[in-house]
Amino acid sequence: MLRFFGSSSRTLISANPALRNVYLQSFRTASNQPKVDQTQPTDEKLSSKSDRFSSPTVKRRVNIKKIFSDENSNEDSLPTSPRRANIPSPGSFDDPARLTANLSTKSRYENEIADITDYYSEEKRRRTARQNQARLIHENAQPKSDQMGPRKKSANAIEIEKLFDETEYISPKKTTRQVAKPTEKFNQNQQPRQPRKERTLTKQSNESLATNQPNRDPLLSTSIEQANTTEELLKIFDKYVVPTEFALGLQKLNQLASEENSDSVQTYGQLDEARARMESLLLGFVNKFSDNELATAIAFVAKYYPENNEFTDKFSVTLTSRLRRISVHQIVRILDELKASRHTAQWIHRVYNRLLALAEGRYFEFDNIRDILALTHKLSYNDRLINRLDERILEITDTLTFDDWFKILINKSMLKRRDRTIIRAACYHLLKLSDSFLFPIEKIKDCLLACAMLNVYDKPFLERLTRDAYEQVHLINDTFVLQSIITSMGTLRIRHCELLDAFGKTLLEDPESKARCIPSFIRTCASVNYVPSTLSTLVDKHLKLDENSTDETNQANEIKNQIDLVWSLAILDKANQTHVAQVLNQDIFQLIQNEVMNSKIASALKLLSIYSYSLQKFSKKFLKPTFNIEQLAQQLTLKNSNAQDQLAKAVTIVAPENTYSKFSVVTSNMIVIDCLMVVDKSGTPQDLSTVLTNGENNSTTGQTTYNKVRLDDSRFKVALKCLDYQDKTLITNSVSGPIALQLRLLNSLGYKCVPIHYDEFMKIQVPTDRVKYVQRKIKEAIDTSSATDRQVNTPSRKGNASD
Repeated sequence: MLRFFGSSSRTLISANPALRNVYLQSFRTASNQPKVDQTQPTDEKLSSKSDRFSSPTVKRRVNIKKIFSDENSNEDSLPTSPRRANIPSPGSFDDPARLTANLSTKSRYENEIADITDYYSEEKRRRTARQNQARLIHENAQPKSDQMGPRKKSANAIEIEKLFDETEYISPKKTTRQVAKPTEKFNQNQQPRQPRKERTLTKQSNESLATNQPNRDPLLSTSIEQANTTEELLKIFDKYVVPTEFALGLQKLNQLASEENSDSVQTYGQLDEARARMESLLLGFVNKFSDNELATAIAFVAKYYPENNEFTDKFSVTLTSRLRRISVHQIVRILDELKASRHTAQWIHRVYNRLLALAEGRYFEFDNIRDILALTHKLSYNDRLINRLDERILEITDTLTFDDWFKILINKSMLKRRDRTIIRAACYHLLKLSDSFLFPIEKIKDCLLACAMLNVYDKPFLERLTRDAYEQVHLINDTFVLQSIITSMGTLRIRHCELLDAFGKTLLEDPESKARCIPSFIRTCASVNYVPSTLSTLVDKHLKLDENSTDETNQANEIKNQIDLVWSLAILDKANQTHVAQVLNQDIFQLIQNEVMNSKIASALKLLSIYSYSLQKFSKKFLKPTFNIEQLAQQLTLKNSNAQDQLAKAVTIVAPENTYSKFSVVTSNMIVIDCLMVVDKSGTPQDLSTVLTNGENNSTTGQTTYNKVRLDDSRFKVALKCLDYQDKTLITNSVSGPIALQLRLLNSLGYKCVPIHYDEFMKIQVPTDRVKYVQRKIKEAIDTSSATDRQVNTPSRKGNASD
């Protein structure tokens, strides 16, 4: 009113006090009333007119996150993943072929992980969880709304209990003349449109679902279900049909085409008139099909039209617009249907790529872990799509259960994708969700195998798995489960002494039925450098090393397994002359020499270690391996890690390189010494030119091979070995078996071994303090060896005197 009078309004109010009181009273009354849009017409005719001319593109959208968020809550928000997941190349971690050769779990989990038939039961469980959470939040927020006074409830009010119910959806049509407040308009613009309720193809036992289905013609549906041939179905389609019955017929035709020795596709191709009728119905019903029916139609065209023609081109064009409105679950279902035939026809390939693009663009709509795992495991190896789905997994962590995280970890191991963020999240949530119960034995086996395949060294997670396995060791009756757990422990270097003792007793109780577990048990004990009390009995009485296969293709692998087993016995100091003689022979040397020519030198290095062990252990001379030492040294891959670099910087401060110290020295038995020095009794470095002979510097690798050192009683050869996490065991943090054997062999060659623990060394920040640390370790090694020599020599002299 005042705006109508303009500039004269102030003069009018000041001249007439009564008018001013009337205006203020009306203003207070209006401020207490709910706001009503002034553009909203009051007459019913005008209201209907405004509804007709309102823009159809404006939709009601609700910001669900803001509705259910508590402003006073201190809970942390859902974690989000980085935009670029850290995915190393396949060459950055080893593939333990020994695990997958005999302990395959892939066939079992391919169907379980990627099974999407239980989608609706899974969604029902998640929907119930969301409704319960929403109800609790709404009940907690209810007293606040009561304190604000009574509020008129409009027909557009949102019922929170029904917000996530698939059977109830918010209608975008306005039913009252009241206009939402500005904050509600903002929330409406943020909420995506609710999907349309899908019609089901098959009959449901649930009566509530049956009431939501459209009315069907019972005679037509019965005729379709009773038809057993393609001709009968095509005759039925000559009558009037609706999309639902037509989809039932397509489903019946798909079943006929999937039967063994079926000629349904050939019969369909010969009936020209019926085929033309079917094509016209398909093109007309594409936009009327529900998502389930559309998936059935696509499967039908893929089966009955394996080659491109005019109809498939029209169908793919019509299908493009319809796919924009399909649900993400049906995207996964159709991709699974088209995967096998995506390269047979060009139109199938186009639809397949279009669905992959839709899944990548709508990754934020995936709420069911079955769909995510099916998409990543069976349907696509697109790195960008998988990274986005990993982000989605991190966003829905609160809705995932213990079994969901277990399947995620198994899925990553089967794909051999070392996505660190997801793997760490899986290990963390598996621990968090299992506080009240023990891991089942089967899940312990599979989790250990997955960690071994991915080189996952999550210490709390692995400790929990081994502790639960030890508490349930009496339940392990399956030989396959026992062998899998033992092998995975060896690959991960898990040194759980009590569990290994229990496994040894289990093998000793029934050695015949568990004979194939004994070699795996020996390898695992060698990997962690642990000798159980039952090991000697198992090796002497129950180990069968001389089993030969008649299959020539497996002969090479069996020979490698024998070399590996004897090498493991040498680590444990349990190898006898029979074991050594079985692998140190000319036939095996010739076979391994062919492997060396193909740059496979692992077995050759183990044979050299076995030969060095035999020189140290037995007086009998065995056949020496005939490998070219310098050729092996050239192919030997040296570790170029931060540990060696930091050690070299510290040593060169007091012992310059090539004068008083040499790095990456390879001995005659192919053991790599990180740093070679010669010191006197006080630990002072000596000039290497006076004591080192036959040293050949390889310009290509920068390493010195086959060095001989002339020494006297006043000088000592010192071999520095830098030990990182790969050279130590888990749980006990002790030296692993292969490193322990190398240190023993170096001691037999006259070296004073000085292990430098990388974690201790890196804690020292000042370079001079690091030098003092190395010098102290060298002095301790010299003093210890001198004391040991005195203890060894004293009893021998007493023994000779007594003789």
